[in-house]
Amino acid sequence: MYCQKCGNELRDGAAFCPHCGTPVGGPGPEEVEYEDEYEYEEPAKAVKKGFSTGVIIAIIAAAAIVLVAGIFAFTTLTHGKQEAQIAQLEAQQAQAAAEAEKAKQEAQQNPKVDPDVQAQQEQEQAAAQQEPQTVNNYYYYGTGYASGTYYSSVRSDGYLWPTNTRYISYSDLSGYDQDTVAAIRNEIYARHGYAFQTARWKNYFESKSWYVRDSSCTQSVAKSRMNSIERANVDTIVQYEKDMGWK
Repeated sequence: MYCQKCGNELRDGAAFCPHCGTPVGGPGPEEVEYEDEYEYEEPAKAVKKGFSTGVIIAIIAAAAIVLVAGIFAFTTLTHGKQEAQIAQLEAQQAQAAAEAEKAKQEAQQNPKVDPDVQAQQEQEQAAAQQEPQTVNNYYYYGTGYASGTYYSSVRSDGYLWPTNTRYISYSDLSGYDQDTVAAIRNEIYARHGYAFQTARWKNYFESKSWYVRDSSCTQSVAKSRMNSIERANVDTIVQYEKDMGWK
């Protein structure tokens, strides 16, 4: 048997411990309970965040579909705008062409005459009416339109027609024979010094005081010297001669 306090061996039947005096059978040393300063906690398992592979694939697929749809819509819209712009441009061009053609027809039907030119023409006509018809400057006022009669019907300083200031029309040429119409056309070239090769026209225009022959003046050179009225008159006369079967 041992002492509960000091742990020495006791004799059988002893009432007190001979070493420390503690009664035999009394309370032993007080047990002290110790508390841990820190409590151990089992570490929590980390929660794995994020999306599963299937969800990621679905998101990518959806994004691709949206992108393709956007591209298709943009392409369709752009193509539609381009077609609309082309159609609008073609319509504007057609309208402009129609207006130009209309203006051209109106100009042909109602040729514009410069006020100063018109006044000059009126003065010339008034003066011509006071002169004998046989000495008038313009052949179309005279009488007798047989071939060749214009050689004696126009003065040396006169002209067959005022083709440099007045537009000529089919109605003006109607009634004249082939020779007269050709003379009116050649006179336009003679005004600018055209070097005639045919003896007939060469001799006739050299008899005019206003004609100055330019040996370097070809048909193209003479036409480049003409004004817009003269060029238009040449085209009208040539077309008239073709329609009459003279060319």
